[in-house]
Amino acid sequence: MGINLASDPPIAAKIARMAGWVRWRDPLMQRLGVDQTRLMLPKLPQADGAWPAWHFLVVGDSGTGRHRRHSPPRRIAERLLPHRQGAAFLLHTGDVVYLVGAAEQYRANFQRPYRDWLVDGDRWQTLPHDRMVFNQPLLPVPGNHDYYDLSAPVALLSGLSAPLRRQLGWWAEPDCGWHGSGAGGVYAAAFLDGLAGLSEAELSEHLDRHYVARWDGTRCLRYEPGAFTRLPNRYYRFRQAGVDVFALDTNTFTAPHGSREPVDQEQLDWLERGLIASWRDPGCRGRLLVCHHPAYSSEATKAPDPATLAVRHQLRRVFDAVASALAGLAGGRTPVDLVLTGHAHCLELIRCGDTGHADAGIPWLICGGSGYSLRPQGAGGGQVRERDGAGRERVVAASELFIGRGAIGPDPATRPYSALRIDVGPGAPLSLTVTPLVSERIGSGWRDHTLASLPLTTSGSL
Repeated sequence: MGINLASDPPIAAKIARMAGWVRWRDPLMQRLGVDQTRLMLPKLPQADGAWPAWHFLVVGDSGTGRHRRHSPPRRIAERLLPHRQGAAFLLHTGDVVYLVGAAEQYRANFQRPYRDWLVDGDRWQTLPHDRMVFNQPLLPVPGNHDYYDLSAPVALLSGLSAPLRRQLGWWAEPDCGWHGSGAGGVYAAAFLDGLAGLSEAELSEHLDRHYVARWDGTRCLRYEPGAFTRLPNRYYRFRQAGVDVFALDTNTFTAPHGSREPVDQEQLDWLERGLIASWRDPGCRGRLLVCHHPAYSSEATKAPDPATLAVRHQLRRVFDAVASALAGLAGGRTPVDLVLTGHAHCLELIRCGDTGHADAGIPWLICGGSGYSLRPQGAGGGQVRERDGAGRERVVAASELFIGRGAIGPDPATRPYSALRIDVGPGAPLSLTVTPLVSERIGSGWRDHTLASLPLTTSGSL
């Protein structure tokens, strides 16, 4: 089944669906001073107030259940297990469930491979997707497939053909059920704090039970592994040991330039204000962004993708505004220290060059090869080019590491799936070290690859 059989809801429908789920800007929340975009994670132990060393894990574009005899998502989840001890959280860069974020696919496509992160994960076959509780922080952002829907004829055909397809095997499996995502509603039910059905009294009681953390004088949601592991919104931010993490929903600003679709300006303004406040906060030593769509990639299908260019345009606007507001305050650092994304089906480290904007020098780390499919690098040889206002073509980003289809060994059919461990060094300024975790499917078996760790540095100036 190709993606042309799925439909992408309008941006306004996505925003409205998610806003309704969390009762965005409910009067009671505003009266109580609740910030619906902040999340408080369990704090890491700190010695004498110093910022400790710690690490976290990253996966993305994992959500397939097509493979019957071997499961790339499960293999990658198993690669993470030795690194799980002490990990502050696991980030998921989106496309949690393919192809259309259907509720009936969550068990096979998400709960089965990541059962080790679930309370009662040994019973993953019977756990409802909207009742998942994680024993360690597992923090996703929505991908485009998490918003997709099926047309009624395709849904009917998919459902009626399910018994036959099971007999034919994995190659006839379209990885979808009878339904789509309901404009992201299934993702919301799985991960967000659903408040829509609560009465005023129930909402007040719920807020008094779970929105009890304090951040800069505001109330926010407390994440409790093993007990209550919901997210406050489709986009959110949290802080861990002096590092601010901004999790975005880029699905609502991927409309091509000049499109009639609205831009999610509210989210972009939120990011701009948040980054400026983070830079001015002495309690923060660094900033990370996580989102689904990359602004730069050399993967064959994503380098020229209109969504890639749209996200590049919108994030440049934010970074330029932050740089203007913070002129002279950042000591030569970039607006963010690292951007983590998925969407491109590979693992790639790509760095912005002289773009003429405040994103110059930012490293983009794409983790989109954790299970669904892999794609090769494009014909550009790892370089991303664009034309300036005068029509002159220039290189604006260059790939420093690419692991995708055919990227390990001479065989173009190799399938090296991947995840990441990222270590945060102690103290300030922020230091990051990336360790790729790669498992290659070869014939009927697997070969694990140990790649050298990569220290990340940022350049550029605010």
